Amino acid sequence: MKKKQPGAKKETSLAGAVFGSKIFKYAASSIVLLAASAYLIYHLFFSAADSITTETATPVTDEITVSSDAYIMRNEHIVSSSGHASSAAYYYDDGTKISKNACIASLYDDGGLAQGNTLIDINNSIAFLEKSNIDKAYMSSDTSSIDSKLTELYYSIRLGLERENISGVLSNSDDMLMLLNRRMVITGETNGYDDKIKMLENERDKYESSLGAITTSVYSDRSGYFYSVCDGYESIFTADTALDMSYDDFINFTLRSPDEISDSVIGKIAYDYRWYLACPVSKSDLKDLSLGRSYDIIFELNGNKKLSLKLVKIVSDTDGDGSILLFESFDAPKEFSFARMQPVKIIKSSVSGIKVPTGALRVVDGKEGVYILYGSKVYFCTTEIIGQNENYYIAAEPNPAETPYGVLYVYDNIIVSGKNLYAGKVIN
Repeated sequence: MKKKQPGAKKETSLAGAVFGSKIFKYAASSIVLLAASAYLIYHLFFSAADSITTETATPVTDEITVSSDAYIMRNEHIVSSSGHASSAAYYYDDGTKISKNACIASLYDDGGLAQGNTLIDINNSIAFLEKSNIDKAYMSSDTSSIDSKLTELYYSIRLGLERENISGVLSNSDDMLMLLNRRMVITGETNGYDDKIKMLENERDKYESSLGAITTSVYSDRSGYFYSVCDGYESIFTADTALDMSYDDFINFTLRSPDEISDSVIGKIAYDYRWYLACPVSKSDLKDLSLGRSYDIIFELNGNKKLSLKLVKIVSDTDGDGSILLFESFDAPKEFSFARMQPVKIIKSSVSGIKVPTGALRVVDGKEGVYILYGSKVYFCTTEIIGQNENYYIAAEPNPAETPYGVLYVYDNIIVSGKNLYAGKVIN
């Protein structure tokens, strides 16, 4: 019979006690945690070493502008009547070009003005529907040209709404409605608008037969552009005085009180195509401006409409810092407000190129440029900086025929930030 070893059971119990103790468990957990942390730190470190941020190289245009509260100077003739203007029914919208001897408005007796305006509205509706009708020989399947114009008008209306150009929006809306009417004729949704025109003509006849008496009609004594509102400066800010005025003359014009507008004034006619824009600026703003050159001017009151005007005269104050830039134009833009004084921005110059973030520009081997990422590989591309502001540089856009490789192009992925960058590096 084999004797039991007296210490065997004791050794087993001691080992179990050691491995099963809380101290051992805590120690093992700590070792595992340290190993896991070391593993994560290792991979995070090497991952961060390859971490980069890119930005697409986009085209950009920077404009150098001068702001001014400008004054419009035109030759304008005030139109008056023998009666009270409040009883006048107008036949033309503001800014409409009229011929000599055109009937501008009719003055009605008491109670007749509303009917007179209604009659004018009916005549305008008839004219609109007549424009909506199309030649029956028009190809019914060809709607592409109308659809193209409708798309163009749609975006023009959106832009007008964004810029709060209400008059332009209304004009484009009328054009869109007319094209939609024509499209309905082409696609066979309607046979035309002859029936509606006939109905309106019958309604017009009824109004004419019951219309109140016209006390007088006002006719234009010259051709030009008609406006129903006068501001009292028609005889002050004229085109005839623009070229001869001194700096003091202009200041005196702005200080004069407007002429009183009587109740008999119907409106005015701008009878000269030539008009001027007088822009007061400081002498420091004269830099880089040249007489005889045309400049783009942004009219903020007109929904930021941009017009090109020629700089024809610069008048400076002999004692102070003020100057007057006088621009000339022979254009009368459609849906343009000729309000006497309006804020403008004169674009002195502009720079176009590729937008380069300031932090991305580097100098490598004496050459200025940026790193780009193409696929997973890093390349160095040279740049020619032609402008800059607080936020970015402007690089010249290269000619692919002359420099096909090694230079920055539009839509390259510029590396804005990253460590240990060099040409040829592969980013995992």
